[in-house]
Amino acid sequence: PGTRFESRIRQDLVGLHGASRHDRKQGGGQKRQQESVHAGHKKASSLGGLQDRPRSRRLGRADAQACLDACLDFARHRRQFGQRIGDFQMIQAALADMKAELDASRLLARRAACTMDAQDLAVAKLYCCDAAVRAADQAILIHGARGYSSEFPVERYWRDAKGMQIYEGTAHIQRVIVARSLLGKPEP
Repeated sequence: PGTRFESRIRQDLVGLHGASRHDRKQGGGQKRQQESVHAGHKKASSLGGLQDRPRSRRLGRADAQACLDACLDFARHRRQFGQRIGDFQMIQAALADMKAELDASRLLARRAACTMDAQDLAVAKLYCCDAAVRAADQAILIHGARGYSSEFPVERYWRDAKGMQIYEGTAHIQRVIVARSLLGKPEP
């Protein structure tokens, strides 16, 4: 008997709503193989499945960039107390922090791609995904109650960023990999 694949959209996820699960059936038994596909998702539609850490880093950076773009647009157009909210220093500080973390994520991801070292890969995955969550947190705060609703996409970016912290090794696992590398302990 041959192998056949069946796909279905995942409805049970908090984030990554475009993710699908692929079930591989061989002979009489069933072996489940999960891949996430962001069909139609603006920032990830061409990336396909999430089976490697480089994709998590790309998606984390894409989430952070999408958050920054949404916040810049909102800060330019939203007016409060007779002025644009982008004129408030705390909003400016949040935007600057988001940009700095996005640039740091890009540099870490480039270094990891060049070296392909386990420690560099783990540091990049950890930082990129955590930075995406921080950017999404700030984006929700900048958008206020609207950021917590589905009226603006930042609530989705937050859900997706949280998912990136879990796929291909949680943030805790990435920290263990980095610590073991620093301490000179071999991988189990």
